[in-house]
Amino acid sequence: MLVVLRLKDKQNPDKVWDTHNNFIAGTQDATTLSDYTTKFNAKSDDGNYTVAGFRARWYLTDNKKQAINIYIGSKELWEFDWTNYWQPHIDKNLLEIEKLVEAEVFIPVNANGTFDWEGLPLSPAGIEMKKLVDVQTDELDWDSMIVEWAKVQPLA
Repeated sequence: MLVVLRLKDKQNPDKVWDTHNNFIAGTQDATTLSDYTTKFNAKSDDGNYTVAGFRARWYLTDNKKQAINIYIGSKELWEFDWTNYWQPHIDKNLLEIEKLVEAEVFIPVNANGTFDWEGLPLSPAGIEMKKLVDVQTDELDWDSMIVEWAKVQPLA
């Protein structure tokens, strides 16, 4: 899955944020995050629910009033995240979320079955993702982002 979200703070829509981390901290609901983490950890025996199975990146828009979140990973984990993290923030009137891209995209895998993050940028999937993102938004530089992203090692 490739998902690109544009997020707007419903409580302070004109606030200019210093960094994407400030945006996250300023708009994230602690109860929702705690509930999400509990549910995620309860699924830790399921290989679909590991931090090694997805990548998510955050950026501020050019005007620094909104954030962009990019998710690449399994469809199952994306649906879990949407239901247990994003939708509760919408329901609590904290975030306005626009799905710029939501596409099922094949992600290359290594021989051991893990996603091939290093090979992703130049793979057919990486090229397809770039096209999908470029068509929908000019608010991020896909080429720079994906090269940087491939270097990130999973936490688990």
